[in-house]
Amino acid sequence: MKEKGVKVVRQKGKGKTDAIKTALNHVDQEYMLLMDGDYTYPPIRIKDLYLKAFQENATHVIGARTVDRKNIPLINRIGNYVLTKTFNVLFNTNLRDLCSGMYLIKTSEARQILYETKGFSIEAELAAHTASSARKIADHPIEYRERIGKTKLSRIHGLHIFRDLFLLAWYYHPAFFIFASSSLALIPASIILSWVAIELLLFGVKHPVWAIIGVTIFGVGALALLLAIMALYLKRLERRLHAKIHQLHIFK
Repeated sequence: MKEKGVKVVRQKGKGKTDAIKTALNHVDQEYMLLMDGDYTYPPIRIKDLYLKAFQENATHVIGARTVDRKNIPLINRIGNYVLTKTFNVLFNTNLRDLCSGMYLIKTSEARQILYETKGFSIEAELAAHTASSARKIADHPIEYRERIGKTKLSRIHGLHIFRDLFLLAWYYHPAFFIFASSSLALIPASIILSWVAIELLLFGVKHPVWAIIGVTIFGVGALALLLAIMALYLKRLERRLHAKIHQLHIFK
């Protein structure tokens, strides 16, 4: 690597999170690229990611592995689909490949991240920070080549990432997370009210206490759901305002 003019830096600590922290001590460009070094990601797409960031004023651009996916094991595809959809719900995004190991991010933003997670969850935290701070996050299709060497990713890592998505929602989008979690009260409330209605209509048995309990829980859940929706709309408004402010700054 050195003979080809590449600056090689010894990492402090272990894992991907510590690797990024080490890199931030040396990067002085507007954007930094992160890419797994197992041959699976195509360097030829680096320019495409940068152009995407420039054209859409994106803070974070993910290389979405949507082209020629035969080299991705089926179980990994299913897991990544579940993780990406869960992230989209929690952070109101429209990503296609949350766990991609190739992405571009503004160096200034990378320096502001909390780095609460370790290991393979770091991609999710970078995306969570960008999405929750009203910055533009986008993706661009890339290929995924056959891996050289053995993979370190296992099913248990997927479960850890899934768990960390909810921790990240608590860290970066607490209002929506709290209200969305509270809205789950609609499920037991609906079960209780359905049972009370069936008992009354089919058997003529009244359960006034359970009816009051069901209505009360349903009301709490409905209010929490409305507040969760409001939190999402406020986040969208924040993003639009941020985009408008950026446009005004450009045209000055």
